[in-house]
Amino acid sequence: MDKNQKMFVCMGETSKYQSVFAEVLDEFVNEFTNEQIIGGHKVFSQKDIEAACDGKNDELDDTLKESSIILFITEEKGSDIDENLNAFFQKVSIWCYTMPMVGKLGILVTVCNEKKLLITSNYLGKLLSSWGSGVIGKIVLRDGIDTNKDLEEQIRQIADRIKEKCDKGVFKVSEAQKANFEINQKIIGKLEDTNEIKQYWQKNRYLEAKDFQCLFDSNYVS
Repeated sequence: MDKNQKMFVCMGETSKYQSVFAEVLDEFVNEFTNEQIIGGHKVFSQKDIEAACDGKNDELDDTLKESSIILFITEEKGSDIDENLNAFFQKVSIWCYTMPMVGKLGILVTVCNEKKLLITSNYLGKLLSSWGSGVIGKIVLRDGIDTNKDLEEQIRQIADRIKEKCDKGVFKVSEAQKANFEINQKIIGKLEDTNEIKQYWQKNRYLEAKDFQCLFDSNYVS
């Protein structure tokens, strides 16, 4: 993988686990830097990304474009989606159509204080896929139960999977991603040329793609 590639980090909005979030990020940065998977990283809060959806943010846009890894760190509520996180999802709902993360590998870390229903983790995993990302790792960290050693081992396994994919030069997208892209490609292709989403698809050559696997491969940075 190109040493100059960055890791785009979205940090959840919570005060309860901020110190845990920071520890998780440090472990990822140390491992991925040592393994030469990334050459740098940039952290954005959910509020940063929400604000960028209201107006152009060159720093965020450029970092997302230059990044090969997308890391989400958030809290697992268990019973329902956190209202701040839900507001964030609504704000970036257009990403399900523009897919700014196509060709990028996604990692999701959710933190909780006990074993719970993994509603946030599962939901965000599906969203990362709909945003174009190839989800390569999901970690649920139980604060006070799972140790740093457990976290380090899971991160090491993800790093190994990333290096394996880079060596082979391929990441197999899901069947759901293929099916959704095929449907959207047909629908968006029939829209008026003045439609902004269609213009985005034309600019990024989504309409020309044979299928989502080909589109992902053409945008994949190894």
